[in-house]
Amino acid sequence: MEKKFKIAVILMLIPVIINTVATAYVYQNRHETEFAGYLAGTILSFAFSIAWVIMARKVSLSNIMVLFTISLGSFPVKILFFAAFVFAGYLVFHMNQLFFGLSFMFGTVASLIVEVWFIISVNKLNIRQRRHNSNN
Repeated sequence: MEKKFKIAVILMLIPVIINTVATAYVYQNRHETEFAGYLAGTILSFAFSIAWVIMARKVSLSNIMVLFTISLGSFPVKILFFAAFVFAGYLVFHMNQLFFGLSFMFGTVASLIVEVWFIISVNKLNIRQRRHNSNN
């Protein structure tokens, strides 16, 4: 399971790297408000990825259903934070909401794919382990 977790952490970094490169591109080629929006979306989606990694590390050894509940239950929380950041960011930082949404949704959906992969692979590993233990 440790190997799967390390792979999941590496896979979580891929959307962060892509978003960081895109942020640099937006900084050089777009308006300041678009850059602010994309940067805020990148930071928020990265924060959620880090939070999932921390929670997954603590929970993955105990019960896979708890990990599934965390992943599934955190998605509506992410959407609420998304809405709060959009409104606050628009009013305070004058950021572009579309660029924020693009960055945040890309990072969130990509990390959700990694989360689901991790849950399925760890669940398969647990099933195999139970079968092996019951055969002995």
